[in-house]
Amino acid sequence: TYKPGKPFEWFVKEVTAARREGDVNAEAAPIADIMKLLGNSCCGKMIESPEKHLCTTYTKDETCVDRSLRSAYFEDIEEIGDAYEISSRKSSAKMTRPFHCGIAVYQYAKLRM
Repeated sequence: TYKPGKPFEWFVKEVTAARREGDVNAEAAPIADIMKLLGNSCCGKMIESPEKHLCTTYTKDETCVDRSLRSAYFEDIEEIGDAYEISSRKSSAKMTRPFHCGIAVYQYAKLRM
C-alpha cells in the first residue's frame, strides 16, 4: 500500500524481509541473493550518469572513419581486422532519473553503518 510520506517503504521492506528469510532458511538463500542485487541495482541505477554513455559504431567505410575522427564527440577508435570500432560521446543526454534520491540512500547507508 502507498503512503504519501514514504513512497519506497514497501520496496525496502520486501528486500529486507527476503534477505532475513535467506539468512534463516537455506532454501530461500537464492531468492535473498536476487533481492539483494535488485535493491542494490535500484539505487545504483538512480545515480548512473547518462552523460558518460558512449555510442559504438562498427564500419569498414574509410569516409565514415575520417568523418568520425573530425567529430567533436569522438572518443576512441580501434582497428579490428579490416574494420573499425568507433566510440563517440552522445550529443545530448536526457536526465530522467532522481539522482538526489540515490545519493540520499547511500548517505543514509553510511550513517547506519
